[in-house]
Amino acid sequence: MSKKQELHVIVPGLCGPLAEIPSTRKQPQLQRWVNTLARAVCAPSGKDFYSVLNTVFSLGISGEFPSARFTLLGTQDIRPGYYYLHADPVYLRADIDHAVLTSSNDFELSEDEASAFCEILNKHFAEDSLRFFYSDHRHWFVESKQAVSLTTTPLSYAVARNINLLLPQGEDATRWKQILNESQMLLFSHPLNAQRESRGQVPVNSLWFHGSGSLPPATNADIATVCSNDRLLQGIAMHTGADSVALPDIASAYMAQLSQQEAAGQHVLHLSALEHCANYTDISLWLQALDLLLDEWFYPLLAQASKNRSDIMLYPCNGRCYRFDGRERYRFWRRGRVEEHLSAFGAVNSE
Repeated sequence: MSKKQELHVIVPGLCGPLAEIPSTRKQPQLQRWVNTLARAVCAPSGKDFYSVLNTVFSLGISGEFPSARFTLLGTQDIRPGYYYLHADPVYLRADIDHAVLTSSNDFELSEDEASAFCEILNKHFAEDSLRFFYSDHRHWFVESKQAVSLTTTPLSYAVARNINLLLPQGEDATRWKQILNESQMLLFSHPLNAQRESRGQVPVNSLWFHGSGSLPPATNADIATVCSNDRLLQGIAMHTGADSVALPDIASAYMAQLSQQEAAGQHVLHLSALEHCANYTDISLWLQALDLLLDEWFYPLLAQASKNRSDIMLYPCNGRCYRFDGRERYRFWRRGRVEEHLSAFGAVNSE
């Protein structure tokens, strides 16, 4: 029997974690989706985005995921013998006993501002052999001549949460917390932030350090193509010898691309629209994005995969993988409960 074409669809945020679950039970479109999940074959998988990537691409990473290095692959910004972290610009709203993070995805930030902020950081930290730079105005990095041993929290997980519990840990935590404190003082006093606040914009008053790991040995994975607009996935494709293709606007265009590939190949599709929406207390934003993704992407993918006799492995990055192999249509009688497939912040944080 010949092998099937396999499509690994990675969708962080697809099943939460959400601020709350009860109000979602009244959404008919969500119940249809939960029923669809209930008819698939469910198996254990990575509990977060990076662990899913580690498994799907057979990266063999056991420590800190090197998201900064992967993201910078193929650019002119990496220098041999140096170490790299994300140093993303954020706004921290301080309260009595906690601080809540807002990423630059939720506020305006110009390239001129990014350049000016990085310039003042570089002047201050030059003696520490640190260099701050950006790949675009929302994504900043820091280069260190000294090795970095940290355990960090991805920015996507820290958004809208109390960051006091999510700061870097590990052997070099004290040093990097000091760097963070000094960065906050520099940013706080920068004239650009006074100008931003006068215009009603939030200040860029902190950085978020994460993704400090080292690249694993380069090996060729069994993945033929990677479809994503995320530079992280594009870097992983380069590292593992897969072809990187841009994400088209609709599923039919993507399936047309796949039809040109070998019948038995493995392919990765990354859809990122839900990850950001899942973080906030207003779950209506997540529901709207879910409706759009299901109608424009996942339901058409399922229909075409069934016609082509291809398998789809769906990774919500929540500890589960849903396999759709065509036989789910014979399980039409299965009904799912929202609580079985969606998670809330509290459930995740208590694990």
